[in-house]
Amino acid sequence: MREKIGTDPKNEAILVETREFIKDSPQKVANQELKVNEVGKHLLLLEDYCFPYEEKESAKYWKTKTWPLEISSDITLGALHIEKQEQKFMDKLENDKIEFKKELKEREKALKKIKGFKKLDDSKYYAADCHQLKNDLEKDANLVNEFNEREGLFNLEPSQYPELEAINEEFQPYNKLILTAFDVGWKLGDWMTNRFDKLPSFQEIEQTIIVNRALCGTLAKKLEEDNPEAADAAQQFREQIDDFRRHLPLIKCMSSESIATMDEDWNQIRQIVGQENLEKDDLILQQMIDDNFSQHLPELEEVVMRAEKKLSLRNKLKQLRDEIKEVKIELFEHKSGTYVLKGYVDIFTVLDDQTVSTQTMLGSQFMDPPLRKEAKQWEGKLRELSEIIDEIRKCQKAWMYLEPIFSSDDIHKQLPTEGPLFNAVDSYWRQQMELILQDPGLLDLLDRESLKITFQGHNARLDSIQKSLNDYLEQKRAVFPRFYFLANEDLLLILAQTKDPQAVQAHMEKCFEGIQELVFEEGVMVRGMVSAEGECVRFDGEINVEAGDNKGNVENWLTDVEKHMKKCLRKTCRDSC
Repeated sequence: MREKIGTDPKNEAILVETREFIKDSPQKVANQELKVNEVGKHLLLLEDYCFPYEEKESAKYWKTKTWPLEISSDITLGALHIEKQEQKFMDKLENDKIEFKKELKEREKALKKIKGFKKLDDSKYYAADCHQLKNDLEKDANLVNEFNEREGLFNLEPSQYPELEAINEEFQPYNKLILTAFDVGWKLGDWMTNRFDKLPSFQEIEQTIIVNRALCGTLAKKLEEDNPEAADAAQQFREQIDDFRRHLPLIKCMSSESIATMDEDWNQIRQIVGQENLEKDDLILQQMIDDNFSQHLPELEEVVMRAEKKLSLRNKLKQLRDEIKEVKIELFEHKSGTYVLKGYVDIFTVLDDQTVSTQTMLGSQFMDPPLRKEAKQWEGKLRELSEIIDEIRKCQKAWMYLEPIFSSDDIHKQLPTEGPLFNAVDSYWRQQMELILQDPGLLDLLDRESLKITFQGHNARLDSIQKSLNDYLEQKRAVFPRFYFLANEDLLLILAQTKDPQAVQAHMEKCFEGIQELVFEEGVMVRGMVSAEGECVRFDGEINVEAGDNKGNVENWLTDVEKHMKKCLRKTCRDSC
């Protein structure tokens, strides 16, 4: 506390902080004194009970006891010292403000010199003065803010400097005019004499012309009363901008990116302007003006328009190719341990959209022969991809239908010719899915040799297999017509499990109305039937599903079951009479 009170403040902020600290110090001392008195009470209590303690503790207490009195003297002296320091800083603030007002006189002189600007060609002589005064005024504004902050620390009213605002307001039109005439004037000269490939974009040039032309008109009106000659300079510079603005159509035409892409277009431009040796990298605006390019502007614009259309078509074709490169074929796992395509709709949508876009491009009158050839080739690739995806779709649909059927050994035995054919298709399918998993890009399909032809061959085999399978099912239904009540999938499920005769139980109610299941005994003997209500009717005889022709031929022993049902029901009806 003593150290903080006795330290000289380095600035107004530290002075105010120290002043507030001294102001609060008496209360802090009083609080500490209360704590010291509490310590004294505890020491007396220890003495009353003859509790030993070290003498240094007592010495520390009595030394601390005198501290409030000593520090109170320091606080009083510190308060007097800080008052002197406060007056010192206030005097310094006043001196700084006086010096600042002298600086403002210098600013007025600098402004008076700048207001002597009358001729447009003199902008290069006044530009440095404008930059200097601009920087000085910015510093002055910051200094005024600093004065106001220092005044606020001393609870003083903030100083106002209307003369600074007046200088700044009066300076702005001259500053804008002189710097615009200097900077933009230099740009106009550079754009006239520099090569086109060194110039900024046409959009930037056009925006510069539009903005500064409007600015010159505004400045001319502002300066008209105060400085008519400066207003005339602004109007003169606007006229220079207008002179340059007349060449904007020529700049736009000859700076077009499209004419630099095809020699055919450039050769037409050479013929129009009558300069066979004209090179794209040698275009200079002043030279073109001297060579009277403007008289050929309509013809040049026609060539550039066609070139831009062709460039747009070329960019569109590139965009289509890039989009296809990003298309990936999505797969998901199949329960058989391979993969199948997740969906075709998105892929077909992309291919259809691309095909329509390509065909629209081919119908454009601006399509030149080389680009038309490229677009035709791309259309062919899109068609090839669509056909490949369609063949894969057909193969996947048939393969997913047949795969669970031919996973049964019984079906292989029943269809010994079709089994190996399906195995060949199955092997090829798994191989291709692994390849797609490794390289899922849609365009990668075009790099695989004979992919479409191979899938077409396998699809023909799958069609043959399905036809043979349907013929096989018809043979079974011919023996047991009630199989017509079952869908192909249900019937195949039964035929694929001929080693398990009870596999028919799940389908009994479809074959026989009112019958829930058959009564199997000893695993292979059918001795009755059970209704959906649980009523059981036993047959007079029994059917052995493994005996003779019944073994492996579910249609045979189901025919026997049907005969026993009829016989049993007739007997039951007679007995009930």
